[in-house]
Parts: sequence; structure tokens; C-alpha cells
Amino acid sequence: MTGSEWTLVFFTLITQMCVGGFILQDIMIHYRHHDDPNILKVKKGILRTLLPLIIIAVILSFFHLGKPVHAIYSLNNLQSSWLSREIMLVSVFAILLISYALIFWRYPESRSLLKIIAILEMITGLFLIYSMSRIYTLSTIPVWNSMATPVEFFTASFLLGGLLLMLVFQRRLFKLEIRELANFSRRISVLYLLLIILLMIDLGNTIYYHYIDYEISRMTAEDTSYIINLTKSILHIASILILIPQFYQFNIKKHFSGVLGFRIIFFLLILAELIGRYGFYASYVSPGF
Repeated sequence: MTGSEWTLVFFTLITQMCVGGFILQDIMIHYRHHDDPNILKVKKGILRTLLPLIIIAVILSFFHLGKPVHAIYSLNNLQSSWLSREIMLVSVFAILLISYALIFWRYPESRSLLKIIAILEMITGLFLIYSMSRIYTLSTIPVWNSMATPVEFFTASFLLGGLLLMLVFQRRLFKLEIRELANFSRRISVLYLLLIILLMIDLGNTIYYHYIDYEISRMTAEDTSYIINLTKSILHIASILILIPQFYQFNIKKHFSGVLGFRIIFFLLILAELIGRYGFYASYVSPGF
């Protein structure tokens, strides 16, 4: 893979993490929770994490086009180009996120305005991920031309975004008892369960990609991304095996199990997604396409 393709890997993963993280935090942290100082610290921590990430993503979006100085011209074809729409949407998403964060920090009582911006941000984010997936659903590349591609991108968004939230939650709320979190603990339990489900979906999607690669290799007699898919599957299984006991401990023993476990899961999943996305873009050079 070339340097521009590596910027694509990091651009897509960071952007998807920001979209999933923002949507999940807005759903989980209801505006009535803003009266709770503990939850308020959590939200501030999440926004402080998302802001630099989305800025990095916007910068990478210009570099993966080849010549950053010509990036503005990519917006000239919005009517027919999914790439143009992607660049526009990631820019709008970043502007909305920065606006939301500034208003939240300066005027936290402006809840109606924050709700409006959040809704616009979530809609923009979903269309952004959809636009990303449409760029790669090409009939000339069988590995990409299926529902597995949008499933891959949307799953990565909420999986990485959800894990990012969990890291912030555990860091900020680790010393609190479950009873001190009141109804918010139920939302954390749902997030645990969502992450387990998303891991299983992503694992299934990886197995599906392996099946497609296997069928292509039978026709072309060329090497496939078998090792890449196998490695990603092993990392997913390891993450699931670590996450399930943490889910049990939170719901049964009524406390967090510590940040180390989630740091390990986050590292494993980042590594898995990097490997998987590398294999995704590397498949572009498969012979016969």
C-alpha cells in the first residue's frame, strides 16, 4: 500500500470513531443529566477527545486526495460524486461538532440550541458514513461490491465510538458506586451489550469477507487476504472474551472492573480495524479487476 492509502485507513477509522462516539454520547447522556456534575465531567471529557480527532480527520481528508492544495476542487462535483459528498460532509460534521462543543462549554443552559445542533450533527454523521461506503461499492471490485462494505463502516463507527466512550466513562466514573450513577448505569449496561453485539457482527462480516476472498482465489489462483482476515477474527474473539466478564461484573457485582481491561480491548480493536482496513484497501489490487 502507498502512503495515500494509509491516510485513507486512518481517515476512515478516525472519522467513523468520531461519528459513532458523538451519536452514542448524545443518546446516552440525556440533557437532564447535565445537572449531574459527574456526568457533566464525562461529557466534557468526551468532547475534548472528539475535537482533536475530527480535526485530524479533516486534515487527512485533504491529504488522501493527492494534492491538498487542490482539495477545494473536489467539491465541484457534489451532484454525482460520492467522494465530493464525503469531503463536504466531513467538513460540515467538524464545523457542527466544534460549534456544539463551544456552545456546550460557554452556554450549557442553551439546551434547545444544543439539541438542534446535535440532531443536525447526527444526521450529517450518518450520511457521511453512508457516503464513505458508497465510494467503495464498485461493481469492478467484487470484494467491495456488497452489503458487507456499509456494514463494515457502520459497525466500525459505533464499535470504536462506543469503546471510546467506555474509556472515558471508566476513567471519570470508576470511583463511583453504581447506585451513585442512578439510572445512568442502565445506559452503560446497554452500551456494554451493544459493544458485544457489534463485535459479533463485525466478526461475522470478517468471515464473510474471507469467504468472498476464498471464492475469488479459486477463480484466479492468486493469494488472498486469508492471514489478514484470520488475524482480525482472532483479535475480535479475544476482545469478546475480555468484554463479557466485564459486562458481568458491572451488572452483577455493581462496579467497573477498571480501565486496564478496556484499554486492552481498545488496543485490540484498533489493531483489528487497522489490519482489516489495510486488507480492505489492499484488495483493490486483486488481479482481474
